[in-house]
Amino acid sequence: IENMLVVTFTNAAAGEMRQRIGEVLSRAAREEPALGEQVMALSRASISTLHRFCGSLLREHFQALAIDPGFRIGDEQECGVLSRQAMEDAIYSCYEVGSDAFLAADRCYAQEELGELALELHRFMMTRPDPWAFLDRAQKTVRMTGDFERSPAAGLLADFARRKLLRLHESALETLALCEGENGPLHYAAACGTDVRLTADLAAAAAEGYTALHDALHGVTFAALGRKKKTDLFDEDIADRVKARRDAFKKAIGDVQTAFALNPDDAAADIEMTAAPLDGLAELVKTYDTLYAAAKKQRGLLDFNDLEHGALKALALPDVRDALNKRYRYVFIDEYQDSSAIQEAIVGSFAREDGLFLVGDVKQSIYRFRLADPTIFLEKYLSYVPASEAEEGQPRKVLLSRNFRSRREVLDGTNFVFRSVMSREMGEMDYGDD
Repeated sequence: IENMLVVTFTNAAAGEMRQRIGEVLSRAAREEPALGEQVMALSRASISTLHRFCGSLLREHFQALAIDPGFRIGDEQECGVLSRQAMEDAIYSCYEVGSDAFLAADRCYAQEELGELALELHRFMMTRPDPWAFLDRAQKTVRMTGDFERSPAAGLLADFARRKLLRLHESALETLALCEGENGPLHYAAACGTDVRLTADLAAAAAEGYTALHDALHGVTFAALGRKKKTDLFDEDIADRVKARRDAFKKAIGDVQTAFALNPDDAAADIEMTAAPLDGLAELVKTYDTLYAAAKKQRGLLDFNDLEHGALKALALPDVRDALNKRYRYVFIDEYQDSSAIQEAIVGSFAREDGLFLVGDVKQSIYRFRLADPTIFLEKYLSYVPASEAEEGQPRKVLLSRNFRSRREVLDGTNFVFRSVMSREMGEMDYGDD
């Protein structure tokens, strides 16, 4: 068991897991005494949260990382006080320097708002293995050099619109189905059919790029709903639903038109104007990071971000990485849907591909407000083949589709909700039988 690393989400879950493993091993040892050695080794087993694992790694390699081995992990309240004070000092420092970039950011935001925005950006950056390189790329994204159509910004805008238009296309299909369904207002079907074709054409234009979508949105019109005849029989409630859905649909298309009203040259100029304020925001974030790090060092404490980035720094050393690779034949990660990019980089740097076990459920990903990234889970879910089809040594997935904890009525209701709201474009995965 000392050759296994077991990572779960909370200290309580880790404690429960250790206890359960101990109970199972103790029972098994009565039949096979040799397992008694594993029972004794349980107290030394690496069953913990990832942050506790990172902390152990830092204490073990403190000399190589040039940190105080007696560090303590600051609690949320203490770190929060230090963080807020560091941000106040950083804003004051940036005003003293008075760079053009920072003053441009100051003109865009109130002082308190600017501080909150900088903290939010810093929190997001720290979930990445390359925070400062990421910030540098973000600053370059809004600099318009060369053809706007080929710029990262234009690509991001067009792709955002494409995904929204595909969702509107699905909505238009559902509205049309209401018209053509039982007791539906069939006289509305022709107009709703044009909405389906409109969204398909606009999504195709968005796939071509900003300019194509801008041109396609110009002069968009909506067909009027057909008038009912005396002989038409339909449910008035369904007709009202169709009208309400269509009003919402037209407003949503109008929002896209507003967002893409500028021609490419004006859009490029608009985005270029954000470069200086973003540079100012970056200046504030860097100043804050320096001051916050100094305050923590003075008190001999680290926060969770320090644990993760310190561990990644330690794992950049070949000796450390190789030692962990040899020690941990198997790595188990629970609640994998709530991993972040830096956590993925930490484990991926030493885990053996044929000894890595991941368990998760993307529906249960509730920690995006803590900047968890469920797309890390989804990438493997979508690329790994089912276990029954996998070749020797090939990464595979085992689908745990059967629920033994709930009654059929609960499952039917739950499946109905998720099937209605989850798709690859909206919710990041198709909710099917699996």
